[in-house]
Amino acid sequence: MYFDEEDRWIRLERNGVEIAISDGEFQGDAGAGGEEAVAAVDVEDVKAEAERLREDGVRVGVVLEIPGAIRLLDVFDPDGNRLQLTQEI
Repeated sequence: MYFDEEDRWIRLERNGVEIAISDGEFQGDAGAGGEEAVAAVDVEDVKAEAERLREDGVRVGVVLEIPGAIRLLDVFDPDGNRLQLTQEI
């Protein structure tokens, strides 16, 4: 669906499922401290998912909101691997 060679990321779609992949080293971030890459999954309601996951005993972070743009939530598997839930607002 989309390819950005300069920032080195791509967005793919198949059968209604979208995925965006980046090498994690955007040119504008050179030397910025090496944040690790994370898989992000779009959901309809980040706050509801946070509550549901907490009730199920899943380790989750705090919902971060960038007003008028996006909500983010870090979720951790039993081994401590992180993924992120996102919601456009």
